[in-house]
Amino acid sequence: MRKAYTPKPRYTQEQYQKAASVDLLKFLEERGYEFKQTGSSFKAKGVKGGFIVNKNLWNWFARGIGGTAIDYLAKVENMDYVEAVFYLCGEQYNADRKPIEKRNEEPPKPKEIVKPMENPHARHTFAYLSKTRRIDNEIISDLMHQKKIYESLEYFAKVSVNGVSTTAKLMTFDDFAKLQEYKLIDSYKEKEGLKLGFNSKNELKYIGIEAINYNSFAPHKQSGFFESVSYVNNCVFCGYDEEGEMKYAAMRSVKQDSSFRQDAVGSDKQYGFTMEGTSDELYVFEAPIDAMSHATLFKLEGLDWKQDSRISMGGLSDLALEQYLKTHPDIKKIHFCLDNDEAGKNKIYGVYDEEKGEQTIKSLKDKYEKKGYEVYVDLPVSKDYNNDLKLYLDERSEEDEEELSE
Repeated sequence: MRKAYTPKPRYTQEQYQKAASVDLLKFLEERGYEFKQTGSSFKAKGVKGGFIVNKNLWNWFARGIGGTAIDYLAKVENMDYVEAVFYLCGEQYNADRKPIEKRNEEPPKPKEIVKPMENPHARHTFAYLSKTRRIDNEIISDLMHQKKIYESLEYFAKVSVNGVSTTAKLMTFDDFAKLQEYKLIDSYKEKEGLKLGFNSKNELKYIGIEAINYNSFAPHKQSGFFESVSYVNNCVFCGYDEEGEMKYAAMRSVKQDSSFRQDAVGSDKQYGFTMEGTSDELYVFEAPIDAMSHATLFKLEGLDWKQDSRISMGGLSDLALEQYLKTHPDIKKIHFCLDNDEAGKNKIYGVYDEEKGEQTIKSLKDKYEKKGYEVYVDLPVSKDYNNDLKLYLDERSEEDEEELSE
């Protein structure tokens, strides 16, 4: 005989509200967690991956989960969602169910960033940002002091392998191992105490070496394997997680005639370059230089450039914006300051396909308005805010010259 269907019990809106409004901090403490207050948030001790409680909501950042006490029981302790509501209301609970203990297992290990080696000084980067990009010196210095910007010093060796002369990037053995782990090289072999990393076309791209210094280079130059060693400086813009660990690094050449730009190996685009403010307003850009240019324009107009927050998404994906808003619940207003081109405008407003009758690119404006934010669109006058800054300064210089000539 077929077993009779038993409908799943349902909860009322009142029951849901009661369960969702349970004192989350007390609830989690009763389950064995210990918390340390950091500002308006509470961080769980001994739990890796950023387990945070803020205003009766929790987030476990490394696992990408969060919510109310109901969500904790469902997502962390695998309790049925309906059962979790009744359990928190104290009205119904399956007595046969074994007690659930706090789960302390570590989340999947995220990729570890391969940090570009830092140059002892940042003269090239400072000159590039100040003279070429014309960003205010105080703003550059402040961000360098915060370790949001630094200058890299990366070495390359010219070698001959299988009769082919090529130039490959030098990396320490530890960083070379990360390339293998992330499958960024297809094969490697050892030669003269070095590790040679090849791509799928069997082209040499990386060389693993014990240390990046003259003493390590010298034996290989003397043997003739290193035909020459050169170095490159780049401007590095950094993003950090809630624990102050660097998770993202965007590199850009300090040479005016170079178009080189690249994210460091292992970068997590959830963590963008940020300029922290104190107000409830956030300005969103595609690139760090535009965020700094916007701050410079504020300063030139006599406004407090430190008052509002700014973030670079590192392109048009809003992963970094979503992450920032999770850890900054005080933000109420979002200003989209993306590039004034079709790609930027399409991302803000969305693109509607007339033939299909559907939105093909999701509108950031609608998305964040539905989340309850006040959303503004502050497109630059020209292509981007750095170009706007240059135009502003050029016009002001012309006005000053005219005044002097009168």
